Amino acid sequence: MNKTTNKLKFSLKNDYIFKKIFAKEENNSKLKDFLEAILNIDIKK
Repeated sequence: MNKTTNKLKFSLKNDYIFKKIFAKEENNSKLKDFLEAILNIDIKK
C-alpha cells in the first residue's frame, strides 16, 4: 500500500489483474494496443 495516498498498486504482472482487465470484450482494443507495444508488432485482427 502506498503510504502517502493509502491506495493499493496492482501490477499487470499479476495474472488475476491482467485477466480482469483484458478478458472483457470491450477491452479488446486496449489489449491489442498493449500487445503491439510490448511485442513491437502490428496486429491486424
